[in-house]
Amino acid sequence: KSATADLTTIRGDGSGGTSSLRMDEVQRSLEEQNANAARVGTGMKGAAGANWVTPELLKKIASDPLLSRAFTDPKYADAMAALQTDPKAAMANFGHIPEMQQFMMKFMKLMGDHFTEMGLKQ
Repeated sequence: KSATADLTTIRGDGSGGTSSLRMDEVQRSLEEQNANAARVGTGMKGAAGANWVTPELLKKIASDPLLSRAFTDPKYADAMAALQTDPKAAMANFGHIPEMQQFMMKFMKLMGDHFTEMGLKQ
């Protein structure tokens, strides 16, 4: 018996575009994450007038479990809003919570790197 005989192959189920392999709750979660990420960037323009929420930024957020959770978990919304308006106050209000402190440090580093990269491209 060959080693490949034991491999399971998964193929579409032939249902004409809809798939029994599609999970509605996963699709809803992805749509919510995209909507939340888009909402963060709504109305926020860089100094040059270009929208700062880029596909690269969204990929970086999606690839980090803590950052991606922050865009779907409402408890992080206040921390993100505070970071955008008054980072020192955000650290004072949320910095004593270890998970929030880790999130804020990651988020500030991500945004600092992102804006630096955007500035170098201009």
